[in-house]
Amino acid sequence: MKWVADLATRLRTEDAIDVVLDQWHAVPGDQLPHFMEKAVRESDFVLIICTLRYQARSDNRAGGAGYEGDIMTGQVLTKANWRKFIPLLREGDPETSRPTWLTGSYALDFRGDPYPSASYSTLVQTLTGTLPQAPPLGKR
Repeated sequence: MKWVADLATRLRTEDAIDVVLDQWHAVPGDQLPHFMEKAVRESDFVLIICTLRYQARSDNRAGGAGYEGDIMTGQVLTKANWRKFIPLLREGDPETSRPTWLTGSYALDFRGDPYPSASYSTLVQTLTGTLPQAPPLGKR
């Protein structure tokens, strides 16, 4: 939870990217399923922190990770919006840490402390729509 909060803080304070995080935005008494549904539905992007535990809970549809998996797979199934869901590989390898529904998705490598700065830079460029584009085609 601390690592996620630190990443979210960095995105907000250093790069002015608005982040909705349950640790900050859900308060006692909130309906957590509604909070998760609304956050997934209304956010432009959803970052999925891929760990061994998250993969197991998501694939087995256990707890909050399982419910989130249901919401996200429903979004992909009905809206085909794969790019909305960005896997961040925090530990393990893609096969052991990424939920089955994200198999084959391009994941950013956030393993290590500190995590690779190139991965963070690519994440920020993705979230802000500033990834490098291919140059225009030249004339033959």
